[in-house]
Amino acid sequence: MNPNLNSNKKTAMSTLVSYLLAAITGMIGFLNWFMLRNLVLTYMATSSIKQEAWRAVDSFTFVVFGILWLFVVIFSQYYYLKGTRHKKLMHHFCLMTSGQIFLLAACQIVPALFGMRAWHIDSILVFCVECIIGGGLIGIAKHRSRHA
Repeated sequence: MNPNLNSNKKTAMSTLVSYLLAAITGMIGFLNWFMLRNLVLTYMATSSIKQEAWRAVDSFTFVVFGILWLFVVIFSQYYYLKGTRHKKLMHHFCLMTSGQIFLLAACQIVPALFGMRAWHIDSILVFCVECIIGGGLIGIAKHRSRHA
């Protein structure tokens, strides 16, 4: 069998896996995009920003968060592809995903900490679950980096 053909199959498969993981990162990033937007809207509702300016602020932050989301998706695909070359794909995926999960957790708890929203048991539970998942992913990433 031709060794170049086997190498090309591995490269194609690793590229496909990096694209699939980037899609997962993009989906979580999409959720982050709207959670951050909700955080900004919550802040505006409790701040002294005039209501006439809300639409402009909302539109501007929506575009900025969209550009950041696009950057994260493009960077994650590059980072994952780089991880496949160095046999650290799961390490890279776990690090990126844990950062996103912690951002989701921050979006859950910040309004409650600053009194913009009342404390509810369901939001505390979601925050705890997100922190556990994020911590678990960091633990997996550390374990993978030691054994890779």
